[in-house]
Formats: sequence, C-alpha cells, structure tokens
Amino acid sequence: MRTNGWRAPGWLAGRFDATLAIALVSLAVFAAISRDDWRAVPLDAAACLAAALIPLLPRIAGVALAVALLILLLMPAGWPSVAEYAPLIPILGTGMRGERQLRTIMTGGYGALLAIRSFQTAPSLALWPFIVVVWAALIGVLWGVGNLFTAYQRALSEAHAAHLQEHRFILARELHDTVARDLARASLHGQSALAATPSTQLEATLHEIQQASTHLRLLLALLREPDAGAGEAAAATSTGQSLDQALESLRRHGLLVRTFVEGDLDTLPPALLPTVQAVVGEACANMERHADPAAPCAIMINVSDDHLDAAFFNHVRADHSPSAKGFGLDGVAEHLALVGGNLVTEQKGGQWICRVSVPL
Repeated sequence: MRTNGWRAPGWLAGRFDATLAIALVSLAVFAAISRDDWRAVPLDAAACLAAALIPLLPRIAGVALAVALLILLLMPAGWPSVAEYAPLIPILGTGMRGERQLRTIMTGGYGALLAIRSFQTAPSLALWPFIVVVWAALIGVLWGVGNLFTAYQRALSEAHAAHLQEHRFILARELHDTVARDLARASLHGQSALAATPSTQLEATLHEIQQASTHLRLLLALLREPDAGAGEAAAATSTGQSLDQALESLRRHGLLVRTFVEGDLDTLPPALLPTVQAVVGEACANMERHADPAAPCAIMINVSDDHLDAAFFNHVRADHSPSAKGFGLDGVAEHLALVGGNLVTEQKGGQWICRVSVPL
C-alpha cells in the first residue's frame, strides 16, 4: 500500500534496494577473503538477492528472504554471515516508497527471526534483551528515515501539483477573457447575419462556432477541475455520437465519407472515452483540412474485447500536404501514449492513411 500524493521515482523503485544489496554482499565477500572462510557466502548472496528483488517481486522475494533467515538459524554459530542484515534493506526501501503495510508485515516477520538469531548468538542470556533492543532501535531509525523521506517527497509532489494548478487557473482565465469572448461575439454576429440573410452555409458556420464554444467550456472546466472536467467531457457525448458529429461536419464540407464500424463504440471503458473521442475528432478534422472532395474518404473502426483499431483514409488535395506532422497529430500521439496506444501515419501516392490502436 502506497501513501497517496506521490509516486516513487524509478531509482527508488528498484535500483536503491539493489545498490544496498550489492554493497552488503560485497562486504560479505570482503569478510570471507580476510578470514579465508567462504562457508556462509552463498547464503549471504541468496539473502541479498532476495532483498534486491523485493521491489519487483514483493511476495516471492519476501518469502525467499524469510527462508534464507530460517536457514541462517540452522547454521552453526561459528559461521560468519551478514545475511541477518539483509532484512534491513527492504524495511528501509518499503518505508521510503511509502509501502507501509508491506513494511509492517516485514518488520514483524523478520523482526521475530532476528530476535531468535540474537538469542542464538548472544554471549549470555542476560545480554539477549539488550541485543533485541538494539535491533529494535535500528529498525525504528529506518522507519523514521522512511517516514521522513515519504513526507518530504509528498510535500514536493503537493507543491508541484499546486504550482501546476495555479498555471491552469491562469490559462483558464486567459482563454475565457480572449477566445471565449471572441467566440461569443462571433456567434452573436452570425445570428444577426443569419436572421437578416438566411443561408445554409452561414447556418453551418454558426453551428461550428457554437460547437467550438461548447468544447472551450469543457476545456475550461478541465483546466479548473481536472477530474470533474474530464468526467463532464466524457459524459457530455458518447463515442458514437462524437463520430456522427464528425461525419456530419465532413459531409457539410462536401466530402463523401464511407464508414465501416464493427463492434459497439459505446461499450468502451469510461476512462478511455476522452482519449478515443479526441483521437476521432482530430483524425476527422485532419480530413476536413486536407481531403480532396472529388475522392471518397473512408473510416474503418473495429472494437474487439481487448483492442480498438481505427483507420482513416483520404486522398490529399493537390495544394495540401499533411505529411508535415503538426500539433494536431502530435496531440493524438500524446493522447494515445497515455493509455498505451499508438499512432501510425503514412502517405501512399495521393492517399493519406492514419491508423490508431488503443488497448482496452
């Protein structure tokens, strides 16, 4: 169980424990060389390896380390070994990663084995409680270090999040005071012009202005409240409706579009809806900008149990070249990367092809 508010960096998620384990096994090898006694080195290496693997395989490696300590209890007292220090590595590492539940379990299990080991190696029965207290104090220090580290990292994460949110607020205000007002004035002028001179083309333009205003409101909500804004955007329209709206816009621009959809778009996981809708919207918008109205376009979408695959085909107008990747396609690639999807674009002769794959 991790503490909320921060995620352990890559070096702490594995390399930190491995580095300490390598240092400990190096100490075991150095001691074996100096004493010319290699009997306990295999067990020391096994214990350190288990400690190093706990961030990757917590259950398997944790049990393996406990088995190594049990074997240590059966070894003759005269065999020099550092295996008893190996549990300190995961106790410190889990604390620094915020894995408090796992740290508690390991402290209880390994602590009991270390107490038994101390009883075996204590010079006298009277000194055994003192050795146990020393072990407890050492583990307590490691707990304190882990707690301080996670508290510091959480504070940094919260400060970074607050800084980003402040920038979002500033951006939201600027967009509202500029783009939103310009769209509102354009909509009013369009309504006045449409009332004075009815026109199908003007009506379509006004409709697109209103759509842009709706999308901007959703974007402003997302900037101010990321979680609530994302939920509102996903709930505002289904993926099927988004595709229908995009197709209607393409046809208003004089494009002949053929669609082939296999599977139900509205059964996609809710968490993927904003990404899929953004990708479909940008791919269709790309068609509007570059497609040759004299040639048909095609959209093929397949929804299976574990993947959504889509392909968008259009012939490129002679005066347009989408091969120079712009911000729109960059945005599609970034959206897809966040959910493990990918984007492939290519131009074969006069035909532009955009392929999208999203794991469900």
